[in-house]
Amino acid sequence: MKPTTRKLLLATLSSFVFLLAINGALFPIFFPEGPPEHYVGERAAPLLGYHLLAFLITAFLMTYLYPLIYRGGAAWKEGLRVGVIMALFVSLPENLHVYASANISFVKLLLPAVWVTVIWGMAGVVIGLIYRRGPVNSEEFGPRENKKEIHRFQTGGS
Repeated sequence: MKPTTRKLLLATLSSFVFLLAINGALFPIFFPEGPPEHYVGERAAPLLGYHLLAFLITAFLMTYLYPLIYRGGAAWKEGLRVGVIMALFVSLPENLHVYASANISFVKLLLPAVWVTVIWGMAGVVIGLIYRRGPVNSEEFGPRENKKEIHRFQTGGS
């Protein structure tokens, strides 16, 4: 397995576990009555498998995006940036749509958006620390065309 594939899988799994642990431990404390919005036809109990799938997709997408938008900063800052950007793309517009459709306080809907931004930012830090623990590796982040040139340089032209 390639090192980049290994890092993708490790970072995805680690951020998935982090999202599950933090949400499982802290969400009930900050939102004891559950999410502030309620829906017509709401289930008596949520389908847990779909929540798990949503966390897994979130973890994978953040992990996949990390090397694409990496700018060379400190690992934790780059990961935080990825998590916050993705959270803002998802949570802020979604909560504004809910506010537009539901009779609920704007502040009550803003709190979950802040929650997602903070938690996803922290998950991004986990991803950043896995992807970028050491110095920049040109093999890992360089364009595909340059890999042959880098290999030739490293091996003395062979």
